[in-house]
Amino acid sequence: MSDGRPSEEILNAFVDGEFSPEDRLSALKSISAHESLSRDVCDLYQLKELVNMAYRPDTLPEAAARGARQTGSPRGWMLALAAGVGALALVLVAVVGFTGDGTHQPVPMAQVGGSATTVSDVLAPARPDARQVLFHMTDTDVQEAEALFDDIEHMFETAWLYGQELDVQLVVHGTALELVRADLAPFPKRIRDLVYTYPSLRVTACGQSRARREREEGGLIEFLPWVEEVESGVREAAQRQSEGWTYIRV
Repeated sequence: MSDGRPSEEILNAFVDGEFSPEDRLSALKSISAHESLSRDVCDLYQLKELVNMAYRPDTLPEAAARGARQTGSPRGWMLALAAGVGALALVLVAVVGFTGDGTHQPVPMAQVGGSATTVSDVLAPARPDARQVLFHMTDTDVQEAEALFDDIEHMFETAWLYGQELDVQLVVHGTALELVRADLAPFPKRIRDLVYTYPSLRVTACGQSRARREREEGGLIEFLPWVEEVESGVREAAQRQSEGWTYIRV
């Protein structure tokens, strides 16, 4: 193909699982400079099963106890993660490598545990890596972002309530950069408060997306001072998943 992109048939074949397991071991190196392609594949590769988890009255901690930090039942982590994934689609990042002549060399990211991650897998008490969660946001949606920050905050509150450790990272790229730009961020104080309150929360933004946007706008773009820049948002997501983090596409 003239632009070097794989055909729709190849992309759909990959998403449908028609590539061999050997082709699912390493990811991202050949696509780090092709953010739009990775975004397209991520969109195609959403899990068929959406997470529609609602709180049951008998599982929520009392409102007066939410701020307390004390040890308790191991169920606390399950509640924390449930808060973070409620009503969000849980997907696996997938990447297709390609050559200039349009032929494909599939190099998708290894899946967590070697297979599609389900809600049961994530919540299983035997999964210690489930205490490390990465949220990946690529589009600007203020209401969705606010809901996500609410979920993250409740995850930390519940984890602290039951004496559990929790690491959370938010990676933004594409149009989602507007959420963390110093000149456009709709709620900078909320991000500041979250980062200062929860030291194990990192809000990170894609440097490649910023460079591209600077070329388009003809000027420099600054992030909020509480936001960290990473070279590639897609590569960062792939790295975390390879380390065993739970990946959630927002």
